[in-house]
Amino acid sequence: IWIKTQAFNFSHCFYVFGKEATLNLNLYHTEFENQIVTNIERINQLSISNLDGKSFSNIMQIGIDYKIINNLQM
Repeated sequence: IWIKTQAFNFSHCFYVFGKEATLNLNLYHTEFENQIVTNIERINQLSISNLDGKSFSNIMQIGIDYKIINNLQM
């Protein structure tokens, strides 16, 4: 299996009501080749084959870290 991945990561600190917060952004694009697919079409029958065409994954993750009160961070 051959995998090609591109990633972008961003992090920024800022203040809300005098308390520090952090914004995190992660973007990922992955392309796969020779991906194997398994199918169960009937009971006791499993078929395994290569996927025809393109196979890829796009992911975006956004997170904010902020301490609301002492000993509680969201």
